[in-house]
Amino acid sequence: MQDNFKNIVKNILEEMGAEEIKTSLFINNSILDDAGIDEDSWEREAVRLEGSQGEEPVALRTILTPGMLDMLGRNCLGGMRSLRYYEIGSTFMPSMTRSENNGFPEESEDLTIGICGGGDSFTILKEMIENFLSNLGIENVIFEPEAEYGVYNPKKCVRIILDIGDENNGKEKMAELEEKVNNAGNEFGEAELQIMKDLVAALSGMTAEEQIEIGIMGEIHSDVAERFGISKGACCEIHFETLEEFASKEA
Repeated sequence: MQDNFKNIVKNILEEMGAEEIKTSLFINNSILDDAGIDEDSWEREAVRLEGSQGEEPVALRTILTPGMLDMLGRNCLGGMRSLRYYEIGSTFMPSMTRSENNGFPEESEDLTIGICGGGDSFTILKEMIENFLSNLGIENVIFEPEAEYGVYNPKKCVRIILDIGDENNGKEKMAELEEKVNNAGNEFGEAELQIMKDLVAALSGMTAEEQIEIGIMGEIHSDVAERFGISKGACCEIHFETLEEFASKEA
């Protein structure tokens, strides 16, 4: 992770009026319950700390969102204040095997942004994300409706997806391949050449589209907001390392 890119992200967010926060690296079942995380969700596959027993075992966080919700609830003061917070922090998942990563948890970084107060929080946050990604040189963003994520209002929740396909580039490559096949008559028999032409014809009907999900955002579900003491707000969580991968060099 390059500190330079992290500083770029912080500067963009702070120019939008967001304040950086730091929340706990640890979670327990109660805060995941309050956040509306499903019991069978991957977010609960956390690394428990040694010696952590009883009804509330402590584990390393798998996502940042519950900590952001807690911070909003502590400071929103019944909706009397308009808040914009962000956090860039580590999340942890168990290694698949004991030998993988020397048995240590897999660590990555996420970005979460949370707001409350000041009008239609969902629309405000969506516009913030669009401007934020644009400032990083990330275009072709799709907001795909999501109705099954318990943290957010099912009518105001979207997956954030990057469309990184390059249909024109794919067509150019197919034209190059077709030209090579047409010029290969002296090198192949008629049967082999026909197979190659049929393959090119089939491939030419395919598009070179690819989509990558980088996060999720939404208006905080009313039940979740009530449990955390938030009048009304919105939140998102984005895979930070994917941002760095697709941000333009000029950002």
